Amino acid sequence: MHSRTALLRLLIAVALITAACSGSDDTTTDTTTAQTSAPTTEAPQNTTTSLAETPPPTSEPSAADQILAEAIDLVGDSYLFTSEVTVNGEIASTASGRNVGDAAELQLSQQATTLTYRSIGEMRWVQSSEDADWVQLEDSEESASPLSGLAQPTELLVISDDGSTVELLGTYDPAVLSLDTTGLLEVSLTIEDGVLASLDFSDEIGGGQIALRATFTPQDDLDPIVAP
Repeated sequence: MHSRTALLRLLIAVALITAACSGSDDTTTDTTTAQTSAPTTEAPQNTTTSLAETPPPTSEPSAADQILAEAIDLVGDSYLFTSEVTVNGEIASTASGRNVGDAAELQLSQQATTLTYRSIGEMRWVQSSEDADWVQLEDSEESASPLSGLAQPTELLVISDDGSTVELLGTYDPAVLSLDTTGLLEVSLTIEDGVLASLDFSDEIGGGQIALRATFTPQDDLDPIVAP
């Protein structure tokens, strides 16, 4: 994939912003993370042992990592997506859109307002209504593929696998998702028939329970997204 949109960052950022607007100024994050250390190997004491007899250490991806990498790959860079953010169980915002190559467009609805965002390469625009002019955002920047960060968890567990649906739980450093937040994030990932189908993220922020669910549907015949 060669997509250069900030889709995933925007979806999760929307969730965080919505939570902040719905709660107090105090933000509490309580995350318990299992830490593992790579086993250490002492140097052989027999000085006659050659380097060829000592295999170099390997770091092969786990089965869960391989499943996730292949699932993201199969989504490709042409797909439809939706998201829903809830605060304390109440729907706070919804979004839907499409990603085509290095461009994306989404409509974000929050309360009585609907905004349309469009990004192509490094450029981004927003439209406040169908009749309004497009406004270019000044903080436009080049960013990584919207799904590439999901392939870089610090820890990934297979929760269930029934042969067609796989449930994974990933722990992420916010930096790999292009988020400027503290504390590790736990994201639930659902893979259906080998393809990444959805993700779920939840946390307690500002005294309220924030939750984000996003879905992805590969589709090859989407119209190109052009600059406004």
